[in-house]
Amino acid sequence: MKQRILGVAAVISVVAVWACSSGSGGSATGGDAGNDTGGGSDSGSSSGSASSSGSSSGSSSGGSSGGSSGSSSGSGGSSGSSSGGNPGPTWTMIDLMDDPAGGSPQALKGNATVAGIWFSSTTNGDVALIPNAEATAGAIEHLSSAKAVDSIALSGSAQNDDSYDAIWMAGGTLYANSRTNGAQANVSADNGKTFKQNASSVSGTPNAGWIWLSKDSAANWHLVDDIGNVWTSTTGPVATTTWTRTWQPEATPPVPDPVPAADCQSSWHQDYFAADAQQGFFVSSDGKTMVYNSGADGFTGVCRSTDGGNNFVPVTFPSPPNPSSDGESPTVILFTSDKDGIAAWANDLEAANSAYVYFTADGGATWKLATMPTMAAQFAFTTGFAAPDGQHIWVGGFTNDSPPNLVLWKSSDGGKTWKDVSAALTTANAGAMYKVHTGFALDANNIWVGGDNGGLAYSPTGGE
Repeated sequence: MKQRILGVAAVISVVAVWACSSGSGGSATGGDAGNDTGGGSDSGSSSGSASSSGSSSGSSSGGSSGGSSGSSSGSGGSSGSSSGGNPGPTWTMIDLMDDPAGGSPQALKGNATVAGIWFSSTTNGDVALIPNAEATAGAIEHLSSAKAVDSIALSGSAQNDDSYDAIWMAGGTLYANSRTNGAQANVSADNGKTFKQNASSVSGTPNAGWIWLSKDSAANWHLVDDIGNVWTSTTGPVATTTWTRTWQPEATPPVPDPVPAADCQSSWHQDYFAADAQQGFFVSSDGKTMVYNSGADGFTGVCRSTDGGNNFVPVTFPSPPNPSSDGESPTVILFTSDKDGIAAWANDLEAANSAYVYFTADGGATWKLATMPTMAAQFAFTTGFAAPDGQHIWVGGFTNDSPPNLVLWKSSDGGKTWKDVSAALTTANAGAMYKVHTGFALDANNIWVGGDNGGLAYSPTGGE
């Protein structure tokens, strides 16, 4: 498995708990910056890796990577989607806002990486930012329309140079992770207009970032951190929460001890291409079924649990196209319901035509290879996101060109067949961002993607 060498800024993804507790929920993030984002409302399933997210007040929601109960399902449908007349341009580029707070102004416009996206409607949303070379802190920026940032919802400069790469709805509460300050939860009480830091920790890994957070139908909470620990608790994330670790086969001693020989021998791993843990982890609405990408060499497939995360067994994908000798675990795992999901992989350092997208209709027990468009160049997948209907799904990334070009594929049948819709985004982007790191779908029409160099784009036409 060919991988890039990461610098500090590209180290593991966030705490994103792309997690959503139910389907309305957040966008994915990541790319080579290692970010992740996600979301999801508690109405429905806890799954939806990067599932779409809706507002806690029940406004329309959508989502970047599906949730289990209709996965990115939200209430509201296509609120704000274009109707009648000329729909306007396919894509509109959106400027970020520099952050003047904290006595140390941060140059984020045209510079920061958009690592997480969440919208409850076309008139209310947020983006999570991590800094690049010209800034030392990120921010959460609020949008009061589909195409305009209007305020700083949380200043990373004012929070000890913090940065953020995940926004998600879980248990009826909107969260954003703290990428720099470890296991901190930033909570919004006003549907994303502002956030406040809420101290929380996970026993044994106080500095580990979250990459998945959800609440299941039995009111149990599930958390995955960025070093592969799987945790559960009966209470939500506050400073006094007691978390129980159920899975970490690479720990010393491992959990469980010993790890059964038939189980996966590696935990969840963030690599260069994994946009988002929400793209790499899934929990069903009842908290029983879990799926993650192991990243283990020699294995093209996923690790799956049916006992609430106490044991995970390998599930191998059938007949991968142009397979590498050491196997490739998917960088995107996205479920749109408890049963339906996709797994996608592409690596721009591997041979052309080696990318794959698989789909499942039984919760990840079995997988089938999807019908894919012609692959003209080497490229990488870094993120995936889905509309609440579970049928409209997008996966994004970048090519191996210099500079890279943007990649965006779209499915309108739940992941069974795909087409390349990169051209319109590439034209609108005009070289501003090199790589798609995250995306979010409010419905089948209103979608956003974000990436490096301050790249943020909105389409009212589903990207085509």
